[in-house]
Amino acid sequence: MMPRITWKRLIYAACVALAGLAALTAYELLRSREAQRYYAQGFDHDKAGEYEEAIADYTQAVGIIPDYADAYNNRGISYAALGEYEKAVSDYTRAISIDTNLAAAYYNRGNAYADLSEHAKAIDDYTRAIDIDPDYVEAYANRGSAYVDLGEYGEAFADFYHAIGINPKIATTYNSRGNLYARISEYGKAIADFTQAVNLDPNYLDGCQSRERLLQYERISQSHCRLHQRYRHRLKSFRFVL
Repeated sequence: MMPRITWKRLIYAACVALAGLAALTAYELLRSREAQRYYAQGFDHDKAGEYEEAIADYTQAVGIIPDYADAYNNRGISYAALGEYEKAVSDYTRAISIDTNLAAAYYNRGNAYADLSEHAKAIDDYTRAIDIDPDYVEAYANRGSAYVDLGEYGEAFADFYHAIGINPKIATTYNSRGNLYARISEYGKAIADFTQAVNLDPNYLDGCQSRERLLQYERISQSHCRLHQRYRHRLKSFRFVL
């Protein structure tokens, strides 16, 4: 014969269940805080240039919370800083699989693909980042540089102009556009862009060197001199997730 279920038994069972749930919730909260502590430590190590230490902390964080997309993104940045681009791509891809709207992960993976000279893949990722965040100025600028590497100058100019339209205060974007103007022998426009880059950041070495080389080139002779300079300049920035 089955025991009779009384209200007291039901209330007792409910209390036991609630106590167990509270204990589980408290444990999960503690684990979450522990993961966040490792994540914060990793971020501090990144800022200090201590990338191996940062990787160790982010690894601890994802060990506690396996779907910690931001930690995978930031660990990818640390790997990229050490030149381990394949590992960086793997981490960014993992972050994207967890959060398909994490624009920073697409942008950072685009940077890693560009470093691996996989420019078409880089363009795809920058485009995805822009789709998510239409004002992602760094993504426009770096996509422009990727288009330059593929010889698609029209698209590159469009991206540089769009990036400057969003934020006209970034020296590197003017430098990138100036390099492209120099490549197609529009030296006056190139000098104007290099000058603007230097005006925005007087300590910006690439802009200063590019401008001086062009000015010297024009002073010597356009018919007897070749311009030697680096035309490709991609923003070496990353998008951390705070």
